[in-house]
Amino acid sequence: MNPNVNWRLNRSWIWLLALPVLLGIFFRFIHLEAKVYWVDEVATSVRIAGTTKALLTQQLATGQLLTVQHLLDVQQLHPALPWSATLAALYHSPEHAPLYFLLARFWLQLTGNGIAQIRSLSVLFSLLSLPVLFWLCEELFHSRRTSWIGVILLSVSPFFVAYAQEARPYSLWSLTLLLMGATLLRAVRTQQRKDWLLYAVAAAIGLYTSLLSLLVLGGQGIYVSLCWSKQRLWWIRAAIGAVLLFSPWIGVILSQLTTLHDNTTWTRLPLGLLPMLATWIYTLAVLFFDVPVVLNPPIVGMAQVTIAAILVGLMGFALRELIQKTPRKVWLFVVVFWAALPVPLIVFDLFANGRLSTAPRYMMPVLLGVLLTIAFFLSDRIPDLFKHPFRQRFWSGVLVGLIAISICSCLFQLQQPSRYHKTRSLSNPAIAAVINQANAPLLLAEASQVMDLLSISHLLKPEVQIRIAPAETVLNWANSCQTTFLFNPSAPLKQLFQQQGILLRNRYQPQPLVPTEMSLSLWQVQPAKANQRCAYPLI
Repeated sequence: MNPNVNWRLNRSWIWLLALPVLLGIFFRFIHLEAKVYWVDEVATSVRIAGTTKALLTQQLATGQLLTVQHLLDVQQLHPALPWSATLAALYHSPEHAPLYFLLARFWLQLTGNGIAQIRSLSVLFSLLSLPVLFWLCEELFHSRRTSWIGVILLSVSPFFVAYAQEARPYSLWSLTLLLMGATLLRAVRTQQRKDWLLYAVAAAIGLYTSLLSLLVLGGQGIYVSLCWSKQRLWWIRAAIGAVLLFSPWIGVILSQLTTLHDNTTWTRLPLGLLPMLATWIYTLAVLFFDVPVVLNPPIVGMAQVTIAAILVGLMGFALRELIQKTPRKVWLFVVVFWAALPVPLIVFDLFANGRLSTAPRYMMPVLLGVLLTIAFFLSDRIPDLFKHPFRQRFWSGVLVGLIAISICSCLFQLQQPSRYHKTRSLSNPAIAAVINQANAPLLLAEASQVMDLLSISHLLKPEVQIRIAPAETVLNWANSCQTTFLFNPSAPLKQLFQQQGILLRNRYQPQPLVPTEMSLSLWQVQPAKANQRCAYPLI
């Protein structure tokens, strides 16, 4: 072949690779501060600031008049705060491994407080994941084409872009999962002590990032036992070393089992089998296709379901091809990514009637495994992107289609974050808009709503006044002359208002996708009659 033609083809390849990657970087940085700072991100800020939900509830739920700035201040890291305060707060949240929160505290001390600042750390971790994925693909498939396709798909994946913009550990977790995989493959290939030591360190970092990494570590042990039996002892030594490095936090978990149980109550809330199945399928589809779920008109919803079903079918077909066309030491490594986490979580949910396996953020290893599978499959079906018969052009079109769907999904996310991503906090902008339209409004809330109030405080105008109190005392301010709102009142609180003859008007109530979906609501207290004296005058 003419070398000049080769050069031109390679330049075309470079542009094809560069454009999606550059778009992926753009999507990670755009609107970094504008998106909803949801309740879990508030928990990150609170822990870094050296406090806990219980302490904040005790501090704020006194019935005293609070300002929006007051709620914002308790989420800020103060320079004089000792590290011991942050460690103490993390101690009372044993379900979350501490590494990300400590790194985030260090990052904020360098960059200053702010939503963009704290989220930029996750962007950094997400960008670092791109070369680490390339390394992992090189170690596993020994194919530059597969590696680049994997990097492209990760760059524009709406799922990984969404978590790259969140002040939570999941972007760091995806990075550490890739590091665990790449260092393991290097260790079994070189059989050198230093590489097994590197794997042990990567595994320890993974454990300090997420407790669920322990399941991935166990899956990798099964992989080594089945495919590299002569190196089983090396893996055991590395795993023991990683667990020993992690042992200080194991001690924290054992000493805080009751707290851990209380902090994870949501994982044991019942969810029907059909919603669980739908969520599992949806979790796979959002790797490439993530647009707002539409119930009406039905034809749009059916189109979304059809696209999701096609994508999941493609994933299953690609997995079959991977198993058929690669040695066991290749396909089993990918299957470990697929199965090590969801299998035990699904079994737990089926027996405990819980919903742990339905949280997409816990499925990071699964989606990384899917991405590896698709990257290999398309690389195998597209040996040359620029001279081919129809079949190769078809699969080139599939690759372009996946990239296009992913980019469109990222564009949708610029307007509205995903429902699975922000959960109930997705209602914050709509609720804040209603409150902000009122003149000097008063916002009442029960003590149980402290964290959600901290989340919505980022969207409220400074003039909003807030009172947080136990349900039985919220009634004290119901006859205020101010425009008074109830933030997400419980059923017992609404019943108390009804018993006192105080009318409530529903100002915001989202339509749930499933009956058990958690959501936020806003109610307005009907104004006092003209001849009725206000209980509390405007302050």
